[in-house]
Order: sequence, then C-alpha cells, then structure tokens
Amino acid sequence: MNKYSDEELLVTLRKAAAECGGSLSIIKYRELGWLPSDKTYSNRFGSWSNALKQAGIGQTNAKFAKSYSREEIIKRLQHYYQENAYSITYNLYKEKNYSPTLNTIRKRFGTWNRALKAAGIPINREVAEKYTKQQVIRALQRGAGDQAYITVQEYVKKGIRPSIDTVHGLFGSWSNATRAAGLYKKNKDA
Repeated sequence: MNKYSDEELLVTLRKAAAECGGSLSIIKYRELGWLPSDKTYSNRFGSWSNALKQAGIGQTNAKFAKSYSREEIIKRLQHYYQENAYSITYNLYKEKNYSPTLNTIRKRFGTWNRALKAAGIPINREVAEKYTKQQVIRALQRGAGDQAYITVQEYVKKGIRPSIDTVHGLFGSWSNATRAAGLYKKNKDA
C-alpha cells in the first residue's frame, strides 16, 4: 500500500510549482524541502518529467536555473538576518530552506562565514570565539587516530567537535584544515 495517493502527490507538486511561479525543476523542489522526495515521484510515475506532465506543470531545466550574483546573495543574507531578529546561522538558513542554496553561497564566497562578512553580518560565535585553529587541528588529529587521513564523513560519523562549519570557517576548506593538521590522503597510484 502506498503512503500517498497519486492525487496527493500531484497536489503537492502543484503547490511546490505555485511557490516557484508555475514551473518546477527537480533541484528547486529539493531546495524547497517538500515531501515526499523527488524519488517517490520518479518511482510512482516513471520519471520526474512524467510526474510534472501528469500534474500539468511546466519543467524548468536545471541548467537554466537562477544564478545569483554576489550582490544578490548579500542582499538576501541581509534580509534573512533582519527577518530572524538579527540572527542567522548556517543551521537556521538550512532549516528554513532559504535560497540561494548553501552550496551556491559557498561557491560564490568560499565559506559561509566569508559570505556573512561580505554582507556585514557578525560571524557565528562558535567559530569566532569558541575554537582556535590549534584546537581544531588537535581534534582532527585525534579523530584520525593512527590513520594518515580523516574524511568529512568519518569526522561527522564519530561526532567529533567542533562542527564541520567551524572547521570550514577557520580554514576555508576541509583540505586546508587536514593539511594544517598534517593529514594527507594516500595517493591511489602509490
């Protein structure tokens, strides 16, 4: 027995499309955080495109999805910051499914904290005050143990603190942080 009827699925798609001005891409659907997942639609209707056709919705091509300039991102961050009583965190942004996506922000600015700085928004206190680079390096080394390297997935799975956001905020990237900690990926050819 299916959790959702075909009609319930199609109604949900129509609501999501209405939120996007009438057309919908799979990427935008994911960004909006609607449930059920796009995979449910593909399984039920044979493909995402077929589901959109059944719902009478136009499909947008992800290649032509909106591209945000640095200035647009800064304006949106400032707006969300004000909207949330002059507070915005990575997790809050993610939870509210704001756009552009966090991935887009990182691509434009390198890190979440650099985007906040560019927008004139105070940086997350956890990054700015709670941890030093040396403390993060020690956490990475402890996490790696006797291994030569630790992946992001292993770090998260082990529940190591500080958060990945903090590591990225202090070092700019996971690679920079692990390099600073003297941890290197093994060369596959070696």
